[in-house]
Amino acid sequence: MATEQDWATYADQTYLATTDTLLARTSIGGGVEIAGSHVVARRAASGKFYAEDDLVLASVAPALIIHETDGTTTHNAFQITKTGDNVYFQTRSNALAAVSDDYVMTVGASGVTQHAWNITGTTKAVVNTNGILVGKTTAGSYNTVGVEVNTVGLVAATRSANICGLFNRTGTDGSVVSIRNDNTEVGTISVSGTTTAYNTTSDYRLKNISGPLIDSGKFIDALNPVRGTWKTDGKTFIGFIAHEIQEVAETPIAHGEKDGEEMQGMSYASPELIAHMVAELKSLRSRVAELEAAQ
Repeated sequence: MATEQDWATYADQTYLATTDTLLARTSIGGGVEIAGSHVVARRAASGKFYAEDDLVLASVAPALIIHETDGTTTHNAFQITKTGDNVYFQTRSNALAAVSDDYVMTVGASGVTQHAWNITGTTKAVVNTNGILVGKTTAGSYNTVGVEVNTVGLVAATRSANICGLFNRTGTDGSVVSIRNDNTEVGTISVSGTTTAYNTTSDYRLKNISGPLIDSGKFIDALNPVRGTWKTDGKTFIGFIAHEIQEVAETPIAHGEKDGEEMQGMSYASPELIAHMVAELKSLRSRVAELEAAQ
């Protein structure tokens, strides 16, 4: 093996890089020299380690291992390993313990394509080109427990046999959720004491009133209340058929298209339904009052 003097004399000769087993030495300045006199890293008087140029580590084994030691026992090890497109930032409780892949960075031809954070060997969070995944590793798997926030604005949460969303307002009563259309608020979910309200925008300042609601009896007569069972589970339903409501309603109580790609739905809390029922009830009460007065 080359001696310190050999390095001082022959460090600039390229054959040392391939023919001699000694490929690095400590320089006079406290740094590390690799195949020549260029100092690539230096330890300062303070004890800190500095890299004065790119420090390239290439290995099929861990490329970099950092240990904490008390002089007798090595523990709290950290290492960086690259396998294929993945770069692993790993920890272990000591030099001999099993490796835990705490953070994995996947690098493709165009750069980093995924970041993954693991705890005790289980992936807990992923950030990739699809968005952010917590508790799951595959985007679009909405029947898998976890949370997904994707890059097109969709937020999806799945939990087994329990609530999967929690909204908590403290201090005062008021709105908990604001529902918007083109950034204009069209509804809210609010709390007051122990009650919850699902509100549709109804401020008079947003409306042009043309008169009272009439012909409510005709509207109600056109409705077709039915009962039956759901095909999915056989449970009973009582209500209306969406496309039949569309045929008589003036406002979008029901949504979608009959026999379309998506299943139709309707709002049973529709203001039009409620307003017609109230208007007809008032009309009936008026007629009853007239009959009672005539007796």
